Amino acid sequence: MEQSYKDKFLGMAKDLARAIDDFEEAYLNPKNLEELVKGKWYNLPDYNMIFSGVGDYNAFRNGQIYFIFDDFIDKVDIKKLESKGIKAFVTNDKSFLSKTNKPIFLTSSNIKETYIKCATSIRQDLNPKTILVTGTVGKTGFKT
Repeated sequence: MEQSYKDKFLGMAKDLARAIDDFEEAYLNPKNLEELVKGKWYNLPDYNMIFSGVGDYNAFRNGQIYFIFDDFIDKVDIKKLESKGIKAFVTNDKSFLSKTNKPIFLTSSNIKETYIKCATSIRQDLNPKTILVTGTVGKTGFKT
């Protein structure tokens, strides 16, 4: 990639990079989840907990908050998720309170709607530049 393109990209990304460097929360945290969605935290040690991202069924990593979607509630293996480093859970099923000592945000809302509301709010707050890549060649992979 040409240096001028790299410089232009880094210029567009500077606000997000600064937020990350300054440890500003770029993802969901306990306080803003509570402000966005009606519900209650259980087992929460304090509001300073930071999540590395948001996980859901089959897409999760260490340090994330995990949304237990209604469609997959019977397939959730709490112990496996805990062993993978999930820090907290969001659900509308009270039975999960007895399955883990990790923080749980219990809401009466539909989890998918909660997930979308949180993602939309965070995206609007960060207001990142969006780049649309068009054309028919080279976006999904490359061939040698």
